[in-house]
Amino acid sequence: MKLRKILLILLIIILSGCGYRRISFNGIQVIDPVPTSWFSGTEEMNRFNRSHPKVKVETLKPSFLWKPLTGSATYDLAIWECILPGYERGRVAYFKKGIIDTKHKVETPLKPYSLYYWSVCPSGSEAWTTYNATYAAAWLENYYFLIETQGLDDAVSIEITSVEKKSKDFIAEKGKANIYLTQEEESLMAQGSVIRHIHVLFDGIFYGGVEPKTYHYFRVDPGKHTLTISSHENIDAIEFIAEETKNYFFDATFVSGWEACRVKLEVLGEKDGKNYVLNSQLITLQ
Repeated sequence: MKLRKILLILLIIILSGCGYRRISFNGIQVIDPVPTSWFSGTEEMNRFNRSHPKVKVETLKPSFLWKPLTGSATYDLAIWECILPGYERGRVAYFKKGIIDTKHKVETPLKPYSLYYWSVCPSGSEAWTTYNATYAAAWLENYYFLIETQGLDDAVSIEITSVEKKSKDFIAEKGKANIYLTQEEESLMAQGSVIRHIHVLFDGIFYGGVEPKTYHYFRVDPGKHTLTISSHENIDAIEFIAEETKNYFFDATFVSGWEACRVKLEVLGEKDGKNYVLNSQLITLQ
């Protein structure tokens, strides 16, 4: 009888945890943005979203809001790059100290189609706020807040227009080489997959993501360079020697993987490379 009661209590606990996520804050209580529920039916139902809940922001200059903390006159806010695969917290992409209010709008744009961590703390304390997310499986982890940037702001798009026009002339300046990275289209094997982000690094610097029918453009000095793409599943990189006044074309494509499709860099010929670029939108401001 006692065993049946224990089993019944455990069943109630498990069922009560299904379909929603409990959040408890460690530090300052964040109001917006906070991660959305993975059980909404509108996002991929996969282990990546369950273990790394995120929220989409529709601007490269998002606003953040939190509740006041007794005894804190000012606050510091930080945004870090999210490194894929593995979701490690990377370099600081934005930092603002001494905020006298409990809200802040980012002053310099983040990168498009990218994942970032962010948090807030009392000024000078470095006691960054995290949260606990408990699911039906009853595991407990501490997270910073994961946000996903979407597209380009109008102001950034206007600034990019002249650069895009120049890049599509395919004429490298004297003493420079042109590097193009496209994602021509979403592979059929990627549709419905957990792959939703491809992060781009050039010579170790993070330049945001890439989406179908978009491209990155880099004007570089001749010499050795490294182009890297990463996703939830893997990292792929190509080292190459760039020659003066030449164009180099690469495409971020998909191959089959273990739990999801993997990303792969392909070297394109001049004809395909130019065609892919001409049919894509520039998203890089170098």
